[in-house]
Amino acid sequence: MPLPGDVKAEILARVERTCTALRRIVAERDRQLWKPKRDVLGYTIEADDSPEMSWRERYMDMSARQGRLPTPWLPWFYLPVMKFQE
Repeated sequence: MPLPGDVKAEILARVERTCTALRRIVAERDRQLWKPKRDVLGYTIEADDSPEMSWRERYMDMSARQGRLPTPWLPWFYLPVMKFQE
């Protein structure tokens, strides 16, 4: 049974960082994967459609602007430890 498109997109988004080959596959399908995710957040009039930005960068930018940080790719214990300044 084939998977729905949104399930495929979520799987690709999660495996993107596991190896170079998978990262390349995700990069080749940048528009298919990240544009629908960005569109769910809503469209802004700003010039975020510049050809220099990948759809992933556009999604991350819009998520940050709306205060919706995407779920981390790795469990919390894999995230770098932040050093707090006194």
